[in-house]
Amino acid sequence: MVCLEAVYHRTFGSMAYYKNNSTVKLLIRTRKNDFSLVECEYYDKYDYKVPHSKITMTLSGQDKFFSYYTAEIVPPYKRLCYFFRLHCNKKEYVYKQFGFTNNIHDGDFQLPYINPCDVYNIPDWLKNGVFYQIFPDGFSNFGQKNVLPESYEGGTLKGIIKHLDYLKNLGITAIYLNPIFPSTTYHRYDVIDYFNIDPLLGTKQDFKQLVSSCHKAGIKVVLDAVFNHTSSNNPMFLDVLKNGEKSQFANFYVINSYKNGKPYNYDRFAFENYMPKLNTSNVEVQKFLIDVVFYWIKEFDIDGWRFDVGNEIGHNLINQIRNEVKKVKQQAYLLGEVWHDAPTFLLGNEYDGVTNFTLKDLLFKFFKNEIDVKQFVDDYYTYYFGIPNPAIMASSNFLCNHDTARAASEITDENVLKQMIAVQFVMLGTPLIFYGEEIGMKHCPTQKGDKGARKLMEWDKTKNNPLLDYYKKLIKLKTTNKCLSNENVKLEIENNMLVVIRENKNHQVKLIVNNSNKNKTIKLNKNYKNYLTNQTYLENQKIVVNSHDLIILAD
Repeated sequence: MVCLEAVYHRTFGSMAYYKNNSTVKLLIRTRKNDFSLVECEYYDKYDYKVPHSKITMTLSGQDKFFSYYTAEIVPPYKRLCYFFRLHCNKKEYVYKQFGFTNNIHDGDFQLPYINPCDVYNIPDWLKNGVFYQIFPDGFSNFGQKNVLPESYEGGTLKGIIKHLDYLKNLGITAIYLNPIFPSTTYHRYDVIDYFNIDPLLGTKQDFKQLVSSCHKAGIKVVLDAVFNHTSSNNPMFLDVLKNGEKSQFANFYVINSYKNGKPYNYDRFAFENYMPKLNTSNVEVQKFLIDVVFYWIKEFDIDGWRFDVGNEIGHNLINQIRNEVKKVKQQAYLLGEVWHDAPTFLLGNEYDGVTNFTLKDLLFKFFKNEIDVKQFVDDYYTYYFGIPNPAIMASSNFLCNHDTARAASEITDENVLKQMIAVQFVMLGTPLIFYGEEIGMKHCPTQKGDKGARKLMEWDKTKNNPLLDYYKKLIKLKTTNKCLSNENVKLEIENNMLVVIRENKNHQVKLIVNNSNKNKTIKLNKNYKNYLTNQTYLENQKIVVNSHDLIILAD
């Protein structure tokens, strides 16, 4: 017996969105394996003489409980009215906006008109892009002439410029820089001045040279926007401390109470007193932060922003930033730091994508054998069908960053690490490499917490490093193969192995991962070439995938 209560569709989010200026993508959820056929019937509400059209929806994937059916429709007049016909054992169920019905006059779903401003557009350069994250203090201290405070490594902008050939040879297409603004800490997430460069890093001229040199090398530059909070030494907050409620910046911060006219209790990032929270609902604060965004785009030609604590600065501010930035630089990238499921930020009117902690967490669970391959596929599909595909494409696939343990310290078997890296690169999304990750840098054993991930780059390990060579091959695959720029992914399980498939027209990239202690075989359904070894395989040939190994096939 079918479970009608499990059937769900709404004209919202991943279930109905404008893929481009002519195409609508629809998704409907049912209980797993309930229906043998799902159809979408559609029409134009003003064209009364033309019969309805019908399309068979594709079973695009399943998780533990549900089946997900999708279809792409090109409405002839950019308007769409539609409903669903679901079939099981010769019985048909009609599903409209208020549920199941036998009344043809009940309301149908509607997408009124495809306005270009409502299309989920992401920057074109992301689709085959690979990011390299640089923590400025820890990358290279070349040219550092200052006396450094304790805990600083002394990284400089000139140090990044010096190693641009290394980054270009690696093959990356963009760098993301953690904060570069004046602050009181080495991590610089407590901003004192949003319109200047920390002198320990260099000058504005150094930064101009860095951006210009990156662009000449075909590399985009994205900065870190710390808009949730400032430093307690920021002049605006110092003014509040001095003048209390009479300060012109009193409403710039979330001050909960005053005592003797001075701030007594105020909101902070986490519970850090030196990071008072900005009142991002304040129109004046919004204007100030938008001015910051524009300044670095217009004056230095940066290519986007990563928003720190991006889930706490408010939907209204993010929406305003997007609207204004895209007018000036349509291909600018807006990435939100969000550590949880983020569908409300990914509707096409706020962030392009978010930090993909969902994939990171799943990968570590899978490769640490905390979940099996079926659980991995189920959990990934639950995530995948809950967010529009462009948002996943624009989200950042990473294994570690400045806030986590380094991947090579978490996964000490290099063969297993290589498997995880391969999934990171072949899966839908934009891969990000944390500096030193490509050479197997580990968490510094003498430093606890975040600091251990932020030590100086080990440049001596960049010579004759097999892991680095492996990264270069995967980066080349991501940046050159059109299959990996497509907005769809298919996960399968064959002989208890994970299979990730990316397709473009008649071409395919297939990743096979054997995360077990036994060698396994798989039978091929077409001719392929092994991307990593150049060995050719024929249709119907059985090939062996060794224990804790992988094969990347391309046709």
